[in-house]
Amino acid sequence: GLIAAQGRLLLATEDGRVLCMGDPAEAVANGPAFLRKAPDEAEIAARTPVEPGLVGHWKLDEGEGELAADSSGLGRDAEVYGAWVTGEFGACLKCAGIPGSLSIADGPALHFGAGDFSLSFWTRPDSYDQRIMGKERFPENWWVINLLPDGRAELVLGQSTAAGKSVRPTTKSALPTDRWTHLAFVVD
Repeated sequence: GLIAAQGRLLLATEDGRVLCMGDPAEAVANGPAFLRKAPDEAEIAARTPVEPGLVGHWKLDEGEGELAADSSGLGRDAEVYGAWVTGEFGACLKCAGIPGSLSIADGPALHFGAGDFSLSFWTRPDSYDQRIMGKERFPENWWVINLLPDGRAELVLGQSTAAGKSVRPTTKSALPTDRWTHLAFVVD
């Protein structure tokens, strides 16, 4: 995105960099939270996660602001585009089926491929037939979680568009729309 702030013109790129017309050190250090530079993969690799193997943990409990903090200790803060609301457990993010309600910068640790990984989160869908979340780098490597028209959740994993290079496991039953559900996908 492009923004004028603090007398400077700033451009935020998809890879987390901020380009500035003016003094970039001052703009990045003192500018709005969503303009601060995300750590690059070398910076993340030098950090130690709070649990071995953890690549990200977003509590989504801030309740306001443009960032959702990464509690993993790795600094992969997410940009928030959805609306903060109060839910059954306190603050939460209402995505309203909008792709990109929360954006986490891409990086090698998020390219799960055919390796072992787990994804878990609480959800309370208002309707079916929508994307819940995803890391899309199609057609090289992607994973997405969809809520199908019949209410079942689907994890789509892919490594290419070639035959046999993607899988689509689904839950056995529909997710309810009137209560919170803890959803976990484990790939082993």
